[in-house]
Amino acid sequence: MNNDEIMQHYHPERYRKGRPVIRQLEKQMPNMGFELVTREVFEHVQEVLSLQYNEDISLVPRDDRPESTHVLMSDFSMAMHYLAFVGAGRNIFHFGEGLTQAFRRTDVADFAIGEIVLPYPTVYLSFGVQADLEPFGDGAKIDGAYITDNSGHSIQILLTTRGQPSDKPWFNRWEKYYYLSLSKADLSLSVEEASEAALKGEIKQSLDGVAKHEAKAAEMGIVSRAHQTAIDRVDEYQRAFPVFMESMKLVINGLAYLTHYRDDIEKRWVDGTPPSMIEKISRATTYKAKQRATSKLLSMGYNIVNLCGMEFEKTSEAHGVGSEMSAHWRRGHWRIQPHGPGRTLRKRVWIMPVLVRSDLELKAGHIYLADN
Repeated sequence: MNNDEIMQHYHPERYRKGRPVIRQLEKQMPNMGFELVTREVFEHVQEVLSLQYNEDISLVPRDDRPESTHVLMSDFSMAMHYLAFVGAGRNIFHFGEGLTQAFRRTDVADFAIGEIVLPYPTVYLSFGVQADLEPFGDGAKIDGAYITDNSGHSIQILLTTRGQPSDKPWFNRWEKYYYLSLSKADLSLSVEEASEAALKGEIKQSLDGVAKHEAKAAEMGIVSRAHQTAIDRVDEYQRAFPVFMESMKLVINGLAYLTHYRDDIEKRWVDGTPPSMIEKISRATTYKAKQRATSKLLSMGYNIVNLCGMEFEKTSEAHGVGSEMSAHWRRGHWRIQPHGPGRTLRKRVWIMPVLVRSDLELKAGHIYLADN
């Protein structure tokens, strides 16, 4: 894998590389008082992206320009989630293939929305390309998720996709994503119930918004296609919802792993980071020098990645969890276990999925214990 491929592995890296204007917004963030939901910040992002969009399309022949502003409108939201990720410390959590396959085989139906805990206000979870999770039928597969705790009001989940590499300019390259905001108004709701409610809310918002737009267009004597566009979007979201729910096994299991198995996380610079610059950080004798060297690497697009599941990989080899194909998998789940003084506290313990094969002796589900 060459450096260009390495830099494309995680969505935050390839998004930054494909949107040069994002670097400008990153530099402005310390002066923006950044929070994801502030109208002031959103309007500023809209203005900067719109100016760049108009400038860039003016440089290409009219026939090569976008037929609609779908890419720009989509990018407003993506930029906000990316900048929230940057503002929260650029925390990428990488889950390897064995762990993600175990997550896909672990039920999360009994998780309540109130149990979702993030280690930082915004994180990016990387699961690798999931070959069977194609939400929009365009060949792009789910490969990760930006997750934001919006000041305790909601959990915002944006699933990223990865398709075939393209040399199209950014304004002609629509990288679709699936986004839902799960309300925390009722913390007892299951993740499934909260997701279904979020989908209904997203549909209502789309249709209500288009009704207002069409009313204004009618007053001005303009024929609007907004209604059909909204109907198409609603239909697309409904059809892709099962993929979202399957992806939630990755998201919820991933966040539960970060909460209950913190000792199984190792920080590293992404593969391909110049060794000489990493060494410069390790040799720095002052905090300021270390920060300066770290900032230099971050400005070049390199990130520190939290590798999750090193101990799990060792454990799974001994208990038949991972990529081996078989006739039957016994699904995993998260058990609520008493602990602490007088066993009055509660924590989740992962009962991993187990391989059951007719040619092997039946294995009991392995309890993967945490030391926290």
